[in-house]
Amino acid sequence: MINKLLLLSCVIIYCVNVKAQEFQNTLIISDLDNTYKVTKGRTFVGDFKNILFSKKSYKGMPELFSDFKKGAARVVFLTNQTKLAENNVLKMLEKDKVSYDTILFRSSIFKSGKKHKKVAIEQLINKNSEFKVILMGDNLGADANIYKAIHKKYPTKILAIYIRPITKKKLPEGVITYKTTYDIRISEALFERNW
Repeated sequence: MINKLLLLSCVIIYCVNVKAQEFQNTLIISDLDNTYKVTKGRTFVGDFKNILFSKKSYKGMPELFSDFKKGAARVVFLTNQTKLAENNVLKMLEKDKVSYDTILFRSSIFKSGKKHKKVAIEQLINKNSEFKVILMGDNLGADANIYKAIHKKYPTKILAIYIRPITKKKLPEGVITYKTTYDIRISEALFERNW
């Protein structure tokens, strides 16, 4: 038991001190709502209010994304929010002191969110052909299924698919669930990637 605790402690210490070069040639594509930003409320009205006005990020997310950037990763936030939410999103990321490369908003509330994400991810992968990709999302919408379809189309490009479980919806095989950023850090350390 002591050996297991010692090993777990070492893994956590290693994960918290991620080395910068580990994220070179890595493209992080992350959803915002319920992935980076706390959005899910108890009611439809609460959800809607949080989408438009909440500036609360999940604990540890600002630090995780800062470490990605320090490690030379490209960070893209991909959201189904429209430009109406842009000011709020920018203020939240500024408050969190998070560096990123771009934020891709949906052009219209009438455009399919699934199509928006699928097309945007494919364009990013094709534009950044030398990069491997980590996809981050949640299971409230269709992120897990979109990401698995992308993985099927680009099997050598996708390093990991991380999904935050918001509902009890069954996830596709191969998706890694996380509740905290430590889950992601430990998973990445265990993969021991040579990026």
